[in-house]
Amino acid sequence: MNDPVALRLALIQHACPVEAGSLTSLLEDSERRAASVSAFATRHFTPTLLPATAWVSPLHAPVATLIKTEAQ
Repeated sequence: MNDPVALRLALIQHACPVEAGSLTSLLEDSERRAASVSAFATRHFTPTLLPATAWVSPLHAPVATLIKTEAQ
């Protein structure tokens, strides 16, 4: 059992009485799935894909566009 799983198991056991064996496989599976999702995101969505000021909502126009429009 790895450290993140052991820590989560200890926190769960602190809150409620539960046997370690019943949760260990579930927690290990959750850890593997989280690592897979993280690896997928790292591979397909690089942090530099868009600048921090990129248009992220269809409800709000990009700030640069608003500034250019107001300047004209």
